[in-house]
Amino acid sequence: AAHLDKRHRDLLKALPYDQRVRIVLPILRLKALQLDASLETTQLLDAIGDLSVEEPPEVGSDDLQEPSFIAPVGKAEPISRKSEHMLTSGLRCLSLRSLI
Repeated sequence: AAHLDKRHRDLLKALPYDQRVRIVLPILRLKALQLDASLETTQLLDAIGDLSVEEPPEVGSDDLQEPSFIAPVGKAEPISRKSEHMLTSGLRCLSLRSLI
């Protein structure tokens, strides 16, 4: 079974949430639609995409905060094109179950 090596896992963990979603969601969408191209699947993937672009709640608000293991939105330096390409290639090799 395919897996991400430590370097890719660390890179993925270090990415801000919005960048992580921008990289992972298209791959997740492709793999999910290859298995089930129903309207329900499409709507679910669209809902996930819509959630990913929402602004995080303000600190101190009563809304739920992001878990501490998720990098804050937009706080890290962008990764290089080469690193993004290597990460994307590794993610494409994962099964849908592993990607989720």
